[in-house]
Amino acid sequence: MRTLLVNVLRRAGYTILEARNGQEALDVYRNYGRPIDLLVTDIVLPVMSGPELAEQLARCQPNLKVLYVSGYAEGQDRILIHRGSHTGVAFLEKPFTIAALTQKIRETLESR
Repeated sequence: MRTLLVNVLRRAGYTILEARNGQEALDVYRNYGRPIDLLVTDIVLPVMSGPELAEQLARCQPNLKVLYVSGYAEGQDRILIHRGSHTGVAFLEKPFTIAALTQKIRETLESR
């Protein structure tokens, strides 16, 4: 699924940094050496959760925008709590269409 989404988003013109888990995402971010516009992450990841990853990245980039995706409706409740202390946090429930994903990405990037 990750590979499909990465390919679709690259074709849509986005620069994508890809990682298999939270720790690898932190390493990729640190090696990239520049701020990123948006973190798209599942809530449940190997090694560390999506919210834990977002918190780690926010220490380096405080205004980081985050789009969480999850197949668990209760995951949105966890994100709403997280959203209370951060702007630019959004949620998209699985399953979703490519159109819904790209629209949510645009909305999140344009949010303040």
